[in-house]
Amino acid sequence: MLEELEAEKYDGLIVARPKWFSSEQRSPIDRLRAQVEADLKYERENAAAEPQPTGDTVAVLRTSDGDVFLHFYEDIAKVHFENFVMLARKGTYNGTALHYVAGGSADPIRVHGGDPYTFFFNNPLKKDHILRWGKGTIGYELPSEEARVKVNHRPGIVTAPRAPSADWESACQFQIVLQPDRKLDRNQTPFAKVVEGLDVIERAAKRKTVSEHEPFQGDPDLTSLDRRDLIVEPVIVHKVIVFKDGQALEHDYALTEAEKSITSLKDEKAAALAEADIHGGRLLRAPDAEGAARRGLDIPYPEGADPEKVDAKGEYKPVWRPEGSDDDAATGNGDGGDGDTDQPKKAEDEGGGESDGG
Repeated sequence: MLEELEAEKYDGLIVARPKWFSSEQRSPIDRLRAQVEADLKYERENAAAEPQPTGDTVAVLRTSDGDVFLHFYEDIAKVHFENFVMLARKGTYNGTALHYVAGGSADPIRVHGGDPYTFFFNNPLKKDHILRWGKGTIGYELPSEEARVKVNHRPGIVTAPRAPSADWESACQFQIVLQPDRKLDRNQTPFAKVVEGLDVIERAAKRKTVSEHEPFQGDPDLTSLDRRDLIVEPVIVHKVIVFKDGQALEHDYALTEAEKSITSLKDEKAAALAEADIHGGRLLRAPDAEGAARRGLDIPYPEGADPEKVDAKGEYKPVWRPEGSDDDAATGNGDGGDGDTDQPKKAEDEGGGESDGG
């Protein structure tokens, strides 16, 4: 320690002695190790005491790579729960992407979804499209709720993202946790938990990201942390179906017969809605548009987008055909929209298998 060193060895220098050791004479590493061990012990002892999802409502994310079942914290995240159910039934999430993997595909921490801009600007291989991903909103936000201080962010937790320094949380975007994420604890509101299908999210986290896509590498507009881990070959959420007591609630879009029961749902592969039905009334809306906004359907134009140049239906073009047309094979939707090859393809089409994002 510094006090044991001879002062003459520091001839001409003024030494600012850091407090490397506590009164217990433990190094910072030892103290950190002890704190981590104490935290892990607390986690083990209190995991069972944490509130669990309640109620008989289940939502199923029907994705291009399988189904994900969510059970909600209805009692301690009531506003978030009711809002998610409302948006799902309106079709707000239909055709959106699981668009971002925090931590990158090499060490994924959580996967983000629910951004309406991933639907309206749905070609992640076009720079002007993917630069909008992660910035989408539906015109209102939500307050924090009781679950924020009662539920920790463990694998499978579905949570509402909060912007830095904001006192509100996103009303549409969500994050699904893959690793314990303590920096989100008591900061964001967990409102659901994945009870089946977490493997779908794990595979989504392994899909190719911006940093791995050669045409984007070195692009200064795509090197920041919030952009380099955007997913260029994303899993698509075809639709989100809400069930109560095992039966589908009424939705504003068509369900197949198998999708009307949570039991028979598992026997039918998820399929996208037909192109004629995919928008389901969703439109981009200028901030100064006349009339009351339709909640969950009127989506604010992205910042910098000119309503006179960008159609109210955005620049959506089909990526995957509906079931029965080449079995969800990818179609071209480049600027020509008819046979271009700059669209991402499903991993199995490229010979990589379902778990290989690229």
